[in-house]
Amino acid sequence: MKTEYSGNIYSISLEFDLGLVYAELLDYSDVHSFDGILVQVYAYKASSDEKSIDNIDEIRSNGILFGPVPINKYPSIKGKYSWKYIGKSINYSKESPWFKSYRGNLFKENNWYNLKPWFKSKDFENDSKDIECNYNEIRRLETLIINHPETIKMKVSMLYLIQQGKNVGDFYDLSVIGNRNMFIQVINTYFDNDKVELLLSDAKELIKVN
Repeated sequence: MKTEYSGNIYSISLEFDLGLVYAELLDYSDVHSFDGILVQVYAYKASSDEKSIDNIDEIRSNGILFGPVPINKYPSIKGKYSWKYIGKSINYSKESPWFKSYRGNLFKENNWYNLKPWFKSKDFENDSKDIECNYNEIRRLETLIINHPETIKMKVSMLYLIQQGKNVGDFYDLSVIGNRNMFIQVINTYFDNDKVELLLSDAKELIKVN
């Protein structure tokens, strides 16, 4: 695990005036160059008109909203899609995370509960063995689908919109494949199966499987 960037804390401005969230970077790119840069997002959220805080202990005390998930590059701290660097935590997790995987096309099915078989593994450990699991046992685990730092913003925004009882289709065009796929990832990872079925029913005309 690389220590130069691991533990870096960034603030991210969400879309649709949903506020600010904070993400922590975990860098395993020394052992997995393709998908080893990970971020996890904390549950601490500030309103858009608040200044981002620099109290890392306060940010971390709220627990993790989701992640860690892989991103394709280190976050930029300058420019249009930049994240604001807050500081560095020395207490970041150094344990390899668990991930879930399905050996096929994830997006052929909108409800991942209907796909079989699913596996979990500690993908960054050489001696790790895939363990077959029922989907509900590993629902909250992340996949190794690569994210762009900008799509992390979309993922958090979609998650909060759903938690607030809003229709994601009113904010994102779910006929656009990238938006659709992110919506499918979000609902199948952070919500139980009853909620997934309800959300899919509400959005069925927008997210038809080709």
